[in-house]
Formats: sequence, structure tokens, C-alpha cells
Amino acid sequence: MDHQVKDLKRGEVLFREGDKITHIHVVQSGKVSLFLERSGKKIEIMEGKASHVMGEAALFANGAKHL
Repeated sequence: MDHQVKDLKRGEVLFREGDKITHIHVVQSGKVSLFLERSGKKIEIMEGKASHVMGEAALFANGAKHL
């Protein structure tokens, strides 16, 4: 299994709507916002804080067999 730590800076994008999701992301510290962009406006739909898992729904929805 591939484990990587990525430090994000404020405003940095981890993934965009429509990207193929191939990994589960776990917030180790701080917070990450999940938002949609419509007509040039950002609409926050979720905020992930420490220990929050992100991306798992997309993996299972796409029929992932294993992680």
C-alpha cells in the first residue's frame, strides 16, 4: 500500500471535481475544505478536520476492488 504525506498550503488544491479519485486522504492536522465551484463562486460543502477521511465515497462509488 502506498502511504504519502502531503503538506498543503492555504489555497492549494488536493483534487478537483471530475478528477479520477484513486486514493483516500486522511487529514492529520489542521482543516481541509471541500467545495464546489459554480459560476466562479466557491460553495463549501464540507470541512474536514484532524482524523477525517476524504475521498472514500468516490472510490467505492467507482467500484474499487481494493485499496
